[in-house]
Amino acid sequence: MSQYSVSWIAPLSIGVALMFLLDPSQGRRRRARLRDQTTHLGQRAGRRTHKMSRDLQNRASGLAARLHGASDADVADDAVVDARVRTAIGRASTHSSAIAVGVIGGVAELNGPVLAAEHDDVVDAVLGVRGVFDIVNHMTQHETPDGIPGLQGDGFMPTRRSRLLPSAAVLCAAAGGAGIIAYGMSRR
Repeated sequence: MSQYSVSWIAPLSIGVALMFLLDPSQGRRRRARLRDQTTHLGQRAGRRTHKMSRDLQNRASGLAARLHGASDADVADDAVVDARVRTAIGRASTHSSAIAVGVIGGVAELNGPVLAAEHDDVVDAVLGVRGVFDIVNHMTQHETPDGIPGLQGDGFMPTRRSRLLPSAAVLCAAAGGAGIIAYGMSRR
């Protein structure tokens, strides 16, 4: 195509857009809708920008805390590491009170009964504690809690947040769907 055959497209497009927006019967409504959509897009972009900047700030402060904590790992007091180990065991075992913990110089000693299904989780949890360099494992594994006083009862394991998320997502989706249906019915 030559330069002259394409030169009419730009003025024609501008004319069509002006005719669309300056139409005497529906132009006012179209202009208002265009203004509203532009405002909405600007606000949405601002919210996303704010959300991203907040996320980056949180990630940076988390990284700084992690780096600061890594340098303090070898300085931690045995009582602090002991408390961390007890907390980790409480998240990994249903009968955490049956496990006796002692920490000396970053070496955690574990004594007591534990269910065989939870043994590896407990050891992994303790190894993942900041300040623990080694484990002395004197725990006795039991397949069932029958006849073991420390393993009696239902036990307690805190509910993890990830287990709640699917039900929360379903609830949000149901609420959103109900809102869309209500909006659609009100528009009729």
